[in-house]
Amino acid sequence: MTVKEIETEIRLIVKRYEKYGVNYELVNELVSSGMNSGFSVHAALAGVRLGLSIEYGEHEYFTLQEIAESLGVSETDVMQYIKENETELREIGGLAEIQMAP
Repeated sequence: MTVKEIETEIRLIVKRYEKYGVNYELVNELVSSGMNSGFSVHAALAGVRLGLSIEYGEHEYFTLQEIAESLGVSETDVMQYIKENETELREIGGLAEIQMAP
């Protein structure tokens, strides 16, 4: 991911949460902190989105790739977990939709 792409992702996060006083500097600092703690840029961005969604009661949607990378497991492992726990995940609102690529 290029610096420009990271900046774009940060701006998208800010746009969604600016109504709560979240600004570019805060999100950039949080992403940098995640990366400095050993997370990939993708995992750091997903972590910031997750944290902000919990803090402000917003819903966020994550791709299979984002989940796998954030957890340090394969996409196959995530899919297996989702399939095994689909009913429970839907009941608690943790699973919005499963779409398989063609």
